[in-house]
Amino acid sequence: MIAAMAEARPYKDRPYEMTFSGWGVATEIDQDGDGSTATSNTYDGKGTFGKSTTNNQVETGSFIGLCGDGILKFGYTAFTAVTRYRNGDLIFPELDTKTANSSILCFDLSNLTYTATIKAVISGGTGRFKGATGWVIGTLAGGRLAGDGARITHAFFTGSQKGEIVLAHD
Repeated sequence: MIAAMAEARPYKDRPYEMTFSGWGVATEIDQDGDGSTATSNTYDGKGTFGKSTTNNQVETGSFIGLCGDGILKFGYTAFTAVTRYRNGDLIFPELDTKTANSSILCFDLSNLTYTATIKAVISGGTGRFKGATGWVIGTLAGGRLAGDGARITHAFFTGSQKGEIVLAHD
């Protein structure tokens, strides 16, 4: 009887939330071949599925406008990540490229702070996340610790993520 119930509901939608804080450094990695290099970020989070550490590489493209008075706006062109939960399970978010300019970085040159919104899709994982799909939107705010003009070479940030993960099994 239990096996029959499990087969009747093989997929489970799960609301997903996380808060996090971390740091980033500039790299020489060009993920999409456009000449811009990525920032490598590491952050610790706590949320729906427990405590985790995420490593990602994120890349912004050209200036696309203003987010406000004197605040520069850039679109994200690449984002790949691996989130490792304390039990060893992994989940793989990557940039949602189907929604133009849904992932943006706003950089304020007057005080060297930034805000960002990144929309990602879930492309699987390991353990309980094997075969997982879904989406997540992360928002964050931070500041530049070191850099050259608008280029951030060392930064810190805090933020949150919300979304939905569809687990292939429960």
